[in-house]
Amino acid sequence: MFSKSCLFSTILICSLFSTGCSSNTQNNSDTAVDTMAQPILDTTDHRMDGLSADTYTGAIYSMMKKMKAVQMTGDFDIDFAKTMIEHHQGAIDLSKIELNTGKNEELRAIARKIIDVQSKEVTELKNSLQGYQASGMKHGEGELKQSMTAMEQKMKDLRTTADPDSDFAIIMTMHHHESIDMAKKELTNGMSEKLKQTAKKIVDSSSREIKEFEKFAK
Repeated sequence: MFSKSCLFSTILICSLFSTGCSSNTQNNSDTAVDTMAQPILDTTDHRMDGLSADTYTGAIYSMMKKMKAVQMTGDFDIDFAKTMIEHHQGAIDLSKIELNTGKNEELRAIARKIIDVQSKEVTELKNSLQGYQASGMKHGEGELKQSMTAMEQKMKDLRTTADPDSDFAIIMTMHHHESIDMAKKELTNGMSEKLKQTAKKIVDSSSREIKEFEKFAK
């Protein structure tokens, strides 16, 4: 069993989003977010432009930055699809890190499955956006942003270990819970039957994998 005694990810992730963590904070908020993390992160592994994310912390930072950059339209289906694409890409990136650094074969098998399943779902989400006609109706406006705010807070509170396998299980458990939350919001607020079908699959697959992670994320 793995212990959550070490707080290294808490310190790293908190530094990415807390406005008080850097003496180099600038007036421009986008610049400030990037600058805050530079003294903390290992820049040999992670460039702060978000294009390279080969550590768990870097992958999470990149995912959140891209999710927050999504321009909300007020049409829940469009906003859900675009946000979930970035969220899924985060899971794919985290799973690739597990394959590169992890040793546990069960977790590595789960990582391969996540890459396969979520890559296919990203394709489904992108296809759903092609030719999509906005309904003009606004349902659940602001709920996805609330999900992202909650996600950031959970990342700040996250307790992980220095073991890549345990960390993968802990981080992905949190990540999957957020996937379920967002997908359920689509089922409540969405108008597209195609996207609702994808949302149902996300709930089902994420729920199954959370159970698989349980014995490792303790």
